[in-house]
Amino acid sequence: MFFCGRRVAPTLHEFSVIAVDLRSDERHHIEAWMDFAAEKHVKELTLKLNSLMFYDASFIVDNFHSLRVLYLEGINITADLVHRLFSNSPILERFSLLSFIKLHRLSIVSAPNLNSFYIGRCRDLQHLEISSSAENLNTIQIIYGVNFESVNVSAPNLSHIILAIHGRAFKLDAYVTLLSQIKRLTFDWLHMYIPKEVEVNQNHACEYLKVVKLNNFAGSQYEVEFLLDLLEYAVSVEKIFIGFMGSSIWGRHYEDKFDNQYEELCIECAQQLKTKIIQMHPNAEVYMDMISASFRQIPEFSKPEH
Repeated sequence: MFFCGRRVAPTLHEFSVIAVDLRSDERHHIEAWMDFAAEKHVKELTLKLNSLMFYDASFIVDNFHSLRVLYLEGINITADLVHRLFSNSPILERFSLLSFIKLHRLSIVSAPNLNSFYIGRCRDLQHLEISSSAENLNTIQIIYGVNFESVNVSAPNLSHIILAIHGRAFKLDAYVTLLSQIKRLTFDWLHMYIPKEVEVNQNHACEYLKVVKLNNFAGSQYEVEFLLDLLEYAVSVEKIFIGFMGSSIWGRHYEDKFDNQYEELCIECAQQLKTKIIQMHPNAEVYMDMISASFRQIPEFSKPEH
């Protein structure tokens, strides 16, 4: 089963293909739709394959010269294909890459118009490099299942990083060079039992950081210690947002343990955390959000900073 949209106009601004449970011998369906989209000079392309079908990105990176927005999920892509993508789509502004395998190092050498980069669920990926040619890049989002060993980004206008802390392999050290230049930092804390080895020290200086947001706060000791340690080195911070984990998510696993008192316990912990933050940064504003568990739901974070 797969769904497509907007296919009647002589030219198309946006085109999406979402494929579910396709077999390898049905690959020609995807190829036909990609041919169609290329003929229409599509500017925004989404290809999402939720299946075991192997599909190579070669045609996409070579035939969409007008692309401004590209979202790829479940697609086979290599370092060479990424290089060809930005060579053949020089005006690409937003690039999202999810659920790919066998790529250990990702390099973006020339991307003069790229302003937003989103990557996730790429467990084999260990190294990220973005050259100084990405002068318009202002937002990087790194989510589930990506634990970099090294991150080397030379983007003079980079101001916002969103990181998902997920599992024991997360290493803040990989982002040291980025912390020293950004103004906004968002953490999605996705596992409450992340070990204390995820810690902050003087090497993680954040002298330009103005806004910090922690999502999915569940009141665990490690979350509190991590945030306080980070804020110790964020000498210029002005606003701190704490977004609570939804009680429905928490309750599925810990309802009996906390006797249905999750919200009360979490709020109490957050209030104590807020007091400590204000003692550390008396001029900072601290906001607590019981509803939103995702940075996407906070208007101030919905658009990248220019």
